[in-house]
Amino acid sequence: TAPTYIVAGEYDIMYLSDVVYLHESIADSKMTIYKRADHSVYLQNGSVCRLAETFFEGLEK
Repeated sequence: TAPTYIVAGEYDIMYLSDVVYLHESIADSKMTIYKRADHSVYLQNGSVCRLAETFFEGLEK
């Protein structure tokens, strides 16, 4: 499988149950759900970019 990191907001347009199902359906995937955030969580919380950067840096090892 491809390395996968799922990021969603608590108030995302996707139902959280679907986000969790997606995560559980992809072997070895990682997931973070941000509280008080919607689908544009990457604009609302700067830590999303740092999270992505850390994830991608880990793939290079």
